[in-house]
Amino acid sequence: MRILLAIAVLLWAAPAVAADCRSWGKLDGAGKQATIEGMIEGHLNSNESKMWTSESKSGMRRCMHGFVGRIIGEFDDLCASGRRKAKNELDDIFDKYFLSCVQ
Repeated sequence: MRILLAIAVLLWAAPAVAADCRSWGKLDGAGKQATIEGMIEGHLNSNESKMWTSESKSGMRRCMHGFVGRIIGEFDDLCASGRRKAKNELDDIFDKYFLSCVQ
């Protein structure tokens, strides 16, 4: 139960996605990859992340980098759907993958 609470606090306090669909749509493939990699680093280097996770930073980084292509695909699909409140959903997509890397 304590670990679930710690993970919930980590995701709540962690930096939000640095993209919205408007800016995401203007990026090329390399820009999208760089954005996701920046989000990963921002998440792992945040003070909140340091406080609430005991996971190996390098292990988390390796795990998240394995999902970069999937995250890009899900971001593309969501933004193509034309939803107005997609920013929160982009956060949810990123958080889903981040949580899957916490063991």
